Amino acid sequence: MVAFPALARIDDFFVRTELDDKYEDATLRLALDVTLREDCEVSVLLRDGPRGAVISTDKTSLSAGVSQASRSLSVPNPHKWTAETPRLYTLEIKLYSGGEESRSLRQEITHRVGFRSVELKNGNICVNGRPITFRGVNRHDHHPRRGRAVPWSFVRNDVLLMKRHNINAVRCSHYPSHPGLVGLCDELGLWVIDEADLECHGFSMVADAALERQETTFGNPA
Repeated sequence: MVAFPALARIDDFFVRTELDDKYEDATLRLALDVTLREDCEVSVLLRDGPRGAVISTDKTSLSAGVSQASRSLSVPNPHKWTAETPRLYTLEIKLYSGGEESRSLRQEITHRVGFRSVELKNGNICVNGRPITFRGVNRHDHHPRRGRAVPWSFVRNDVLLMKRHNINAVRCSHYPSHPGLVGLCDELGLWVIDEADLECHGFSMVADAALERQETTFGNPA
């Protein structure tokens, strides 16, 4: 079991990758929710792949008591993510405390990010300025022997099977799938249409019954 550091920690983080009007250069925007009971420094580094070359870096000092912070990195002409070319970069976020002599690493986060722009233009969904077509399927987390206890290897094989048959999108019907599915689709190149368990099919019967009671009591308004 892993615990968050008590004196200084990153509680949550949010990443946005924004392309310019020509879909060439990009800006990576990072927002942090932090809990700091001591002065700290945040270091941000972007790599080309898990162990690739360093693309951009940033450091900033944060005072004790601060609860939020934001940083931005300029990224010249990054490889653009699409379902056919799912290129991902590695973002490293490190939180340090103490001075130069007593510098201590409090927390480290590694996260994969892709650079893409998704827009609605002239009635079309466009990725990096170009219209795309979704060729998708519905998918349930279900195993033929284990039911809803689906092994991770089975989930990965599902996605690989979709890729082999030129499928580029998956709908998580009718509830959120395995928590790792989104990252896997980011890695292998699939669009995800996620869903919450908000099924309302049965409510039509409730509404019909209420209308019937109303007509019985007050007569048909027509």
